[in-house]
Amino acid sequence: MRALAGMSRHLAPEFPELLEQNMLPVKKMSKTRTHSRRSHHALKAVNYSYCTKCDSPKLPDAACENCGYVNPKITLKLGEEAAS
Repeated sequence: MRALAGMSRHLAPEFPELLEQNMLPVKKMSKTRTHSRRSHHALKAVNYSYCTKCDSPKLPDAACENCGYVNPKITLKLGEEAAS
């Protein structure tokens, strides 16, 4: 009977009760193995830097949202928001 359980659906059409069994894991996976596998799933903190002109926090290698400063050669012109 044990050899029949490993047979595929095409090879054992005369044993439908074997095909209706649910597939379950043989052993419980320990918490240590589960946590070790998911160890790299944690979120990482965003690394902020500060604008050299206005000292407001900004993302590194991005323009400042407050003043538009990127580097000494580039400064973006920020438009005024229209209040409606």
